Amino acid sequence: MTSIVTNEKPRFVYWKMNSRAQMSMLMLRCSNMEYDWDSETANTWPKPKEKMPFGQLPVLFHNDLTIAQSGAIVRYCAKLANLWPQKMEDVVMADMLIEQSEDIFKLFGKAKYAGDEDAQKEKWIELKETKLPQKLDSLAKLLGDKTYFSGDNHTAGDVAIFSTLFLLVQAGLEEVLSEYPTLQSHYENVLKLGSINEFVQEGHAAYFKAIGLEEVLITA
Repeated sequence: MTSIVTNEKPRFVYWKMNSRAQMSMLMLRCSNMEYDWDSETANTWPKPKEKMPFGQLPVLFHNDLTIAQSGAIVRYCAKLANLWPQKMEDVVMADMLIEQSEDIFKLFGKAKYAGDEDAQKEKWIELKETKLPQKLDSLAKLLGDKTYFSGDNHTAGDVAIFSTLFLLVQAGLEEVLSEYPTLQSHYENVLKLGSINEFVQEGHAAYFKAIGLEEVLITA
């Protein structure tokens, strides 16, 4: 159980899109915890930049804390939502899955910012055909035939992977996910937790959109 005392709703300062703050928000959604999404402050950027610990977003304000860095916010929200495991082997698993999620996020970013449209198309095709299947192969092997990565009970790591797979779906790469039935099942199981499905149904803007994949065949 978390030892964090909550006297107010957490407040995320971030633009109204599913990107860096999504995983942290889903941690709270998994446990039906309410939060405020302060996009108005984000939309005045760079005016509030000097007030942020490292001059970047997202930033989470909660009680008397100001928390920067996406990974730190994710872990804080996981603990706040009682999703951070107690057993050391489960802690290690959750940490590994969060880091794997970060690696995949960076691959999306490299494709999005590869350059002109032709360069972006080339990177998205490479991601779909090679790099993303490599990452998902490893995840599927780690999951095996378990319901969740640490067994029968979900932890922060499961929500992290769901968040990453949701980014994949939003980007238009759901065809890749369909090649991994165990990961697809995991995605659907996590979708049912707390108010995660409600978050998905809200339909916030997707940060990543793959381009140039209309005629690319899956090779995974």
